[in-house]
Amino acid sequence: MDTARGGNNFTSDSCPKFIDSFLNNATVSSCHAISMLLQNSQSFFNTLKSPSALTAVLATACSSPMSACTEIMSDLASRMIKDDACGADYKLGNPTVTQTYAAMIAYQPIYQATCLKDPSTNAYCFVQAYGNNSKPDDAYVYFLPLGMAYPASSRPTCNQCLRSTMNVFGEAAQAKGQPLTQTYIPAALQINLACGPDFVNAAVAVGTKKAIAAGSREGRGRPNMELMGYVLMLSLAASVLGIH
Repeated sequence: MDTARGGNNFTSDSCPKFIDSFLNNATVSSCHAISMLLQNSQSFFNTLKSPSALTAVLATACSSPMSACTEIMSDLASRMIKDDACGADYKLGNPTVTQTYAAMIAYQPIYQATCLKDPSTNAYCFVQAYGNNSKPDDAYVYFLPLGMAYPASSRPTCNQCLRSTMNVFGEAAQAKGQPLTQTYIPAALQINLACGPDFVNAAVAVGTKKAIAAGSREGRGRPNMELMGYVLMLSLAASVLGIH
């Protein structure tokens, strides 16, 4: 979020304080959430220009434990829109707040999608999408979980990466509260026009299942940040040492 807060007119001090608190939380930052970088990071935008640098970033992000980090992000999202944090700014549609909220609740589908690899090349699908200069439209699909509509003029590459990515998003679109409940079906229909009527599932029952990581907010209280920090540390250490 190196560009997100510049020039923002927050309604109170509580919102920027809340944002600073989680940006300075080592456990939160250890999740290396790609969802938090897609819209609000100039440095990540610059990284997209280098396949090798982007691959290294994804390798780090994909080494984080998805389940633990999903709970952390879900908990942060629910706390952020409360009145003592950024609730007023969320209701007013402050872009930093609404985009950050969407990035938090979309952590899991974006994690799963950006960690997919092309079975024919073993390269990250996300890296290939951004490195395909002949088909810049391939990158648009990754913004669907953030609530951004698929451009009507987009003509993606009809490959296994696209199909697998949309399969991930189709599953997540069934969860209540996900922005994908609004963006998945229109995108799937458009992709099928370009790639064939059965290329991806356009008949997903959106919003029919419980929210992703809802358990962290329903009866269990907040995740234990200290414990999850320890879990993250062990996971990252295991990745570095090649332990599985």
